[in-house]
Amino acid sequence: KVPYQGHIQRKKELKDLNMMDAFLFDALTEKPEDAKVIARTIVRRVLGHDLREIMVESQKQFLGLELGQRGIRMDLWVRETETDTEGRPVVRLYDIEPNIYEDDLPKRSRYYQATADAKELPTSSKFKNLPQLIMIWILPYDPFGDDRMLYTVKNMVVENKELVYNDGVVKLFLYTKGKRGGSEDLKSLLTYFEETTQDNAVDAELLEIQRIVGTVKRSRETEDRYMTLQEIIDHEKDFSYQDGLQDGLEQGLQQIVRTCQSLNQTKEKTIEMLIQQCNLTEEAAKEYVSLYWEEKVAN
Repeated sequence: KVPYQGHIQRKKELKDLNMMDAFLFDALTEKPEDAKVIARTIVRRVLGHDLREIMVESQKQFLGLELGQRGIRMDLWVRETETDTEGRPVVRLYDIEPNIYEDDLPKRSRYYQATADAKELPTSSKFKNLPQLIMIWILPYDPFGDDRMLYTVKNMVVENKELVYNDGVVKLFLYTKGKRGGSEDLKSLLTYFEETTQDNAVDAELLEIQRIVGTVKRSRETEDRYMTLQEIIDHEKDFSYQDGLQDGLEQGLQQIVRTCQSLNQTKEKTIEMLIQQCNLTEEAAKEYVSLYWEEKVAN
């Protein structure tokens, strides 16, 4: 057994969720047209680039290259297609990830990049055809301790930083509480991610996202799905506290993991739920999911 390392918190009502909450971000990007609005707003404010012809996928899954290798799930995956001056198609990929994990973020982003790249280059295709990849990580913590709202990471030639090394990958780490750098547009977006309220929807773009947020939060289907999960968490919290023993806590956490699985949540989303709702460390949450996730056997 894994020693329980936290306390199951009182539920956060759907109306109080923010865009940094995994459940709400997933719900907001389920409809492609809504996902496009959110993607265009984020990319414009981060990169100053207007997305035009795009396709979006929410919760895009990339399986491991071989059986037993770890796959990944992209929160919001955007494919942009333009034409160059000679009329040839140019593809850019954007991975947008609100992320609460602090564990090995550089290596996590490296693995996401590598797995996505491997899926984008067909057999016998030339390496020059690999699309540009822009990864946007939105974080509630400062990943580098420099109090910046935007950190841009690219590969470079160490011996001469003026030489251009363009491998087509840009990683952008946004700190929602950062004070240095960035623009007013970016600052207002990050504030809105942290506190998704009408008062923080300070311009037309954010008001459009707020409209989507309001629609999702008023949805009976979304409410039912969220309440089902939260009722299980509350029930198991009460059971565990009344029991007062490690076994009671273990049973409560086991039921939460099984409920997440029954509601078609991914393992990563279940880990996020345990961290956010049960105050677990990431290591403990992963261990509980590993223990209690019921693997389905193929027929």
